[in-house]
Amino acid sequence: MEGWQRAFVLHSRPWSETSLLLDLFSEESGRVRLIAKGARSKRSNLKGALQPFTPLLVRWGRPWRS
Repeated sequence: MEGWQRAFVLHSRPWSETSLLLDLFSEESGRVRLIAKGARSKRSNLKGALQPFTPLLVRWGRPWRS
């Protein structure tokens, strides 16, 4: 799952005060559910890019835990 993949936003919904829960469809992984942290904040550059049916180039990995 490492590396960049082409994907489309299928659906997005609020997750917390500043995050979004995204349903994406990618060529390699199929349907994937991700959390976009900070995507709903006032200073986010992602707001317009995470609308349904928007083509994206994404990279994700395992959640970071301390």
